[in-house]
Formats: sequence, C-alpha cells, structure tokens
Amino acid sequence: MPPQRTSGRPNDSRNLTEAQKGAIVALRKLSNTEYAYIAGAMGLSISTPQKVFKKVEKACAEASLDPSLNNLLAIVHATRIGPPGAEPKVRNGSKLKSTRHVLQEVGITVSRPTLVKIAHEHRDHDHTYAIVRGVRPKKPELDDDDIRNRERYVAWILTTHKRFAPKLIFVCYDETSKSIGGRNLRGGKRYVWRARGAPANKYALPYRPPSFSLMICAATSTDTTIRSPKRPYLVWVAEEEEDREETLERVRKANERARKLIDNKRARADVAGTQEERALTAGKKGGALRAGCKNPVTPNKFFKYEDFVYKSGKGMNGIWYAERVLKDVVFPYYEAVRANNPCAQVFLVQDNVYLHGLGLRYCAPEIEEKDIRFAPHSPNSPDLHPIERCFGRLKGFLEDYEVKSASKQAKNDAVAFVQSV
Repeated sequence: MPPQRTSGRPNDSRNLTEAQKGAIVALRKLSNTEYAYIAGAMGLSISTPQKVFKKVEKACAEASLDPSLNNLLAIVHATRIGPPGAEPKVRNGSKLKSTRHVLQEVGITVSRPTLVKIAHEHRDHDHTYAIVRGVRPKKPELDDDDIRNRERYVAWILTTHKRFAPKLIFVCYDETSKSIGGRNLRGGKRYVWRARGAPANKYALPYRPPSFSLMICAATSTDTTIRSPKRPYLVWVAEEEEDREETLERVRKANERARKLIDNKRARADVAGTQEERALTAGKKGGALRAGCKNPVTPNKFFKYEDFVYKSGKGMNGIWYAERVLKDVVFPYYEAVRANNPCAQVFLVQDNVYLHGLGLRYCAPEIEEKDIRFAPHSPNSPDLHPIERCFGRLKGFLEDYEVKSASKQAKNDAVAFVQSV
C-alpha cells in the first residue's frame, strides 16, 4: 500500500522545484509508478503528479520531440510548468515578494494568487485601469538543436529561392483571436493629449473589457496576381447539432479512405521496385537489418493508419480545423495559386503547433493525392509570414469597431464586418 499524506497543505505544480518535477517524470517514465504512490511518497496531493507529467508530455508533443526520458527531462529544465503570465510585469522586476513582506509587517496576510488578481483585475473610482499589465508567455530559449534547425530552415529558403526565383511562392496560413468591442484592448493605460505637467492618470481612458472574441483563420500568399474564387479565410463559430452530424460523417468517410490507402500501400510494399518497397527498405533501422531477428520491420508495422475521433469542445479542435479550414479553405486556395503559376514552386507554410500537426496527419491522403508541399518550418521560429502583417492591419480596423452587446446578432454583424475588411 502506498504511503499516505496525513497532514500539511497540499502542494500544486506551481510550487514544486525542478528536481521534484524531474523525479515525478523519471518515476512515471521508467517504472510506470502509480500517481497515488508518487503523491504519498513526496507528500503531494494525488492530482499533482498527474498534472505535472501530463503537462510535460504535452509540451514535448508540441515541440515535435520523441517522448523519451531525456527529452522529457529537457522539457522540465527548459519550461516553467504553471499558468503562463502569472507574474505581473513591473519596471524593476517582480515585487510580489516584497509586497507580501510589507503587508505582513502591518499584520496583513495575503497569498500570492490574491496579489496577482488584485494587480490585474482591481478597479475602483480613483483607479479605473489595471495596476500592471499582463505578460505574454515567452517562447523557451533555443538550444543547440533548435539553432541548427533554424539555420537549416534559413539555408533551405535561400537555396530554394536561388534555384527557382522568381518562381518561388509561399502560401502562408495562421489563425488569431481578436477581441471585439471594449476599450483599451492593448492593456495597461492609453494616454490622450494633455497639458504639459498635468497628472497622467487623470487623462487615462477608463477600462472597458471586450464584449467577445473571434477566432479568425486566414491564408495569404506571395503571389500578388492570384484571383481565388473563394477568399481564404474563415471565422470559427461553435457548431450546431446539424453541423456536428455532418462533421462526424466526414470523419467516418475519412477514416475509411485512410484504411484503404494504407492497405494498398501494404500490398504494394511486397512488390519489388515500387515506391512503397523502397520506402520500406529505407525505413528499416537497427535490429530489423540483422539476419534472424525476432521482430523484423514488416509492411503492417511500417505503414500504419490512425483512427480519428471527433469530440466537440469549447474551442477549435484538430478535426474541425482539418475538415473546415484545410479541406474547404486552405487547400483550394493553394491549388488556385499553383494553377495561376504553373511554372513556379509553391510551398505551404504554417506554425508547428499541435493543432496543425493533427490536421496534417488527418489530411495525409489528400496531401498525397494533391501533391501539396510544405516548407520545413522549424519549431520556436518567429512568425515572419505575410499573414501576420494582415492580422496586424486587421487589428487596426477592429479597434474602431463598436459593439453594444454580446448577443448572437452582434457576433454575426462582427463576422460580416471582418469579412468586408
């Protein structure tokens, strides 16, 4: 029976040290130790080890790394497991600790989460704006592998551009969340013109939170002459029951098509000289090449299919992104660009996030059939695509757009306004 925690305040993942998180990952990965036993041995709540391990696994998947013990421990060392942006941004660094000490000297005990909430959300008659601004979570520092991958990516762009310029075109896709309505969308204080020497706080505009947000999916390209029959953008909305049934039917047909494609590849892998046979031979590594090995690489092991399950939640998921965005918007736009430039090399560029990776795995048969090429965008690379410039200009239009409510009609009007920009 695992040791049980009998007293003391349960710790959460934010209060654990790097060594404690590494111990949880090592115990779970090496010996598959139960979470309850780890929690009892380390004096934690039962849910804390599971939260830590799941967050490390998720970060490893988002970084496109193999979930080995070394990679998981590297994620623990490189990232901070906890809510992003928890510490407010101040001029001389975080002053939460000193604030708590000052309050304790006068007999007031305040927890750190309470201070964070006050710093970000407190409003009163004399202080109608946020005390501090929120901080966007920063990307992790690049290690040697990330730097080499980025150098390869830049070298590939330069080499390909020299070979095909000016017949090299990039189709860039991304999504962004834009706040609609409200005031002071950038956070902090926004000043207006005032007399020299006048108090700045008296002229700061009052804070009014946004009414709602829109998730906008859009694509653009470096081809300025393209006239696509359909504008490459889409605004995500929660699915109705009829739309959900249609998506489920699409997923069922896509799974059947993927199974047939993999079965055909497995059959062709036994025929000498085929592309599948060459891929199978090139994919054999290590023990599979030794004579008499017990577990040789077979076509059934090499060519695998994945059954996808559609689950509708609060936000956009990978299946909806693949069916509604990639198949209905991005791929037709990519084909229109390629048809408009028959002698050019066209590459699709998008970020390395889990949502995009799941969508590409789901659309593997369509990608192979349509011969869609992707640029090898390295992880943790900056967003320098032309679509980011478009999103920046869109933000300027939305700051002047006024809404009076968060009703369904107001959201439909906002979607129509975005479509007209």
